[in-house]
Amino acid sequence: MNSWILNYFIESGLSLTVLYFFYWLMLRKLTLFSLNRLVLLGAVVFSFLLPLINISFQGSINTVSPLLNIAYRIGTAVSLMGITINADEGQSFFQSFNWTEIIFYGYLLGVTILTLNLINGIRKVWIMAKTKNIRKFPKYSLVCTDRPFAPFSFMNIIFVNESLIWENQLDKIIAHECAHIEQKHTIDVLIMEFFLTLQWFNPIMWFYRRSLKETHEYLADNSVIISGYNKTGYQRLLLDYIKGLKAIELTNNFNKSLIKKRIAMMTKKQSKKSTYLRVILLVPIVLSLFLIFACSKSENPEKEFDSSLNEEIIPVEQSTVQVDQISKVIPEGEEVFFIVEEMPKFRGEDQEAFREYVRENLKYPESCKTNGISGRVFIQFVVTKDGSIANVNVIRGAHPDLDAEAIRIIETCPPEWTPGIQRGQKVNVAYTFPIVFEL
Repeated sequence: MNSWILNYFIESGLSLTVLYFFYWLMLRKLTLFSLNRLVLLGAVVFSFLLPLINISFQGSINTVSPLLNIAYRIGTAVSLMGITINADEGQSFFQSFNWTEIIFYGYLLGVTILTLNLINGIRKVWIMAKTKNIRKFPKYSLVCTDRPFAPFSFMNIIFVNESLIWENQLDKIIAHECAHIEQKHTIDVLIMEFFLTLQWFNPIMWFYRRSLKETHEYLADNSVIISGYNKTGYQRLLLDYIKGLKAIELTNNFNKSLIKKRIAMMTKKQSKKSTYLRVILLVPIVLSLFLIFACSKSENPEKEFDSSLNEEIIPVEQSTVQVDQISKVIPEGEEVFFIVEEMPKFRGEDQEAFREYVRENLKYPESCKTNGISGRVFIQFVVTKDGSIANVNVIRGAHPDLDAEAIRIIETCPPEWTPGIQRGQKVNVAYTFPIVFEL
């Protein structure tokens, strides 16, 4: 998993945590349900977008478009996945794995499982809705089913178990589910499920999901009471109506695990409008997060996206190691790209072929083996228009011998690259390549 993706998850995760902590302390127990709904959704969207925003510390917004900004950051960060070189042939079982790759693929597995689960949930609801027992009304459609589910709604469809249609009770259920429909709660649920899928490993996201569902139920309950239904009778319905029934997670439903909280919230005194002032405290928190994660110091913002070779792709200090260079040097002023329409290929294959070449030919320096020296070396190089390597440079070194070996393997790489293509023309493309020397 490359450093930019890791930083993205760290920054968005910290923002999610801080904003949820504010909600938990300041807003959770208030009856300002619409405000809480807005805060929860806004906090999630803001936290996911925050790491993608990049504004210079001097206040000048980057001259490139936001989409180009994102493309640039992704392109420069994922140029080439690094490799790990071990000193001993007889390395341990655990050392033989590239743990960053395993973690990344584990993350993708989680995303895949949750995505399939979401699609399957929508499919099940869609199948239940395609029935002859559906009655259409101006604002909603009603489906009576024999499946043992608690009443629920999805988009503008209400599902009710036909065995539970009691006299003088169905109207309260319909009123509750209509509140979900009118307030577009299904859209909220789908938005939250989307972001949860992207950051499923973060426990805070599951708290957001639960809190949003609670808020939806409070809003629907409040709508039923305001419409004139007897509060005591409605609370009795919540206690007796759905015993033994399951709830469908994706939908808005009579969730029995929330009944105690919902009844307590219905009997709670309405929060004063002055408590809206609490949300003002959120402003400095949001501004602080924005300044910390979205703003960066730049001596010359106009050159922040200059694609010249002299700019480092990752913010590290230049190595002081001097290594004799045998690769050619691109003439000054010749354009170098970081991401192009068709990225270069090594021996006609993807980047894995180049990594395999390095793995087979790189040698762990004997002096470093003897002295127990290990480290990570970051190499920058350019694949030129003719498929050769140029401008090999250590942008973060570990040890002179390790740096020298890293440069040697790149400079002696055969000129078997297919050049990158931009707008139909062959171009120079810069890469960074981390090599981990491990004992």
